[in-house]
Amino acid sequence: MLDEAKARIATLTLVVTRAQATVLVDGVPVGTSPLGREVYVEPGERRIEARLQGETPAMTSVALAPGASQEVELRFVERAAAASIQPRTPPQHRPPTAPDRGAAGPSKALIATGGVATGLAAGTAVVLRILADRSARAGSNAAVPGADSCYASGPATPETPDRATCVEVDQRRTEAARLHNVSTGVFAAAGVLGAATVGYALYGSLRAGGGPAVTAVPVALAPGAGVSLSARW
Repeated sequence: MLDEAKARIATLTLVVTRAQATVLVDGVPVGTSPLGREVYVEPGERRIEARLQGETPAMTSVALAPGASQEVELRFVERAAAASIQPRTPPQHRPPTAPDRGAAGPSKALIATGGVATGLAAGTAVVLRILADRSARAGSNAAVPGADSCYASGPATPETPDRATCVEVDQRRTEAARLHNVSTGVFAAAGVLGAATVGYALYGSLRAGGGPAVTAVPVALAPGAGVSLSARW
């Protein structure tokens, strides 16, 4: 399995002329010299660098094919030679450091998912509210004359409906109250999802621009919903 994996990547043996130097591949530290081990990298052109405090960095670039294995020597400029360099020598062009994973912008897929989830939740809440209003009207005095008298104490009046009608009125009103409460909860969840999506988009943009790395993820768990915040400074 190791041989099969090595056939798809490249192997570097890094030799540094100074000890305790920080060794980097494409700006990412891989250890301190002497490494004493192989370094596995993706095929392609790789930038290799060794840094030591007070010394000019030793740098080189290599092009590696899949399955290639290469030894690379990083040689620091000797102190005597470095002292003879004029102060106005052109500055060394260091390769850019690897970008922080947290510096990426907000995920468009996650924003789209949050928007769709918010729309679905809001639409569901509207449908539930319509059903609740329909049930409330079906159990009202306008639909059933004398419906309110079903809940009156004392002897029945001529306006009081029969027992079966009163039971149906009670069922309609109970159903209306239940649907109303559920729709209110779904409306609240839609608001949370919408706020989380907007917050994620805004803070993701700030993070990409160098601001605090804050991730907001909507969390929906019965019987409610919330937002999971992960922050890094």
